[in-house]
Amino acid sequence: MSQNPDSLYIFEVLAKQHEAMLLAYILSLVSDHKLAEDIAQQSFMIAYRKIGSLKDPEAFPAWLRGIARLEAMSAMRRRDREFPVEPVVLQQLDEAYRRFEEQRPTETWEDRFQVVAEC
Repeated sequence: MSQNPDSLYIFEVLAKQHEAMLLAYILSLVSDHKLAEDIAQQSFMIAYRKIGSLKDPEAFPAWLRGIARLEAMSAMRRRDREFPVEPVVLQQLDEAYRRFEEQRPTETWEDRFQVVAEC
């Protein structure tokens, strides 16, 4: 995806669509809600700057989670905290998100969270 007005519009749509997912993912890595929000914001800024390197818009959620994972690790190091998640758990978490996206591709993350809240 090259960086042109169309790709920036696509980024805006994708970012809005995956905002809830990203925050949930980051909260599964760090327990501090404020820190998770900061990491999400930083991740979106990095993704915005690098959107031209994304070749497949369908890979956006996994690509964005990868950026967020690196940002979470970096944030924890800056705070002199140990990253609380083992690498194998990160792999399992990424796999769970990927499977969830494949199972119900037409639902938004907000719809999914609403179902969980109603339960």
